[in-house]
Amino acid sequence: MRNNKGQALVEFVLVLPVLLFLIMAFIDIANLFYSKYQLENHMDQIVEFYEEGKMEQLSQYALKENMQIDLQKGTTFTTITIEKTKKMHTPFLKEKLSKIEIERTVYSYEEK
Repeated sequence: MRNNKGQALVEFVLVLPVLLFLIMAFIDIANLFYSKYQLENHMDQIVEFYEEGKMEQLSQYALKENMQIDLQKGTTFTTITIEKTKKMHTPFLKEKLSKIEIERTVYSYEEK
């Protein structure tokens, strides 16, 4: 019979990088979903600032939270877009999933 003591070690060395990649990807994607949840909470605050006309506080809030805000004003609706870059650690996911963007449309009413 042959000596197969090294076979398990070779298989482990071949499988280890794939396993580590999957674990890192799982953790990064979970953090991405959590960050998107946090961004939704920030959106509530930003919409509140916008509806109250507190544009200076809105800008300060966005600067403090390190996010970019885009306001697209229409005749009756305004679309607010928030974008934030999240640091990813998994190779190949850094280029594709590092930006989080959410959008909300609010009614723009003007008092007469």
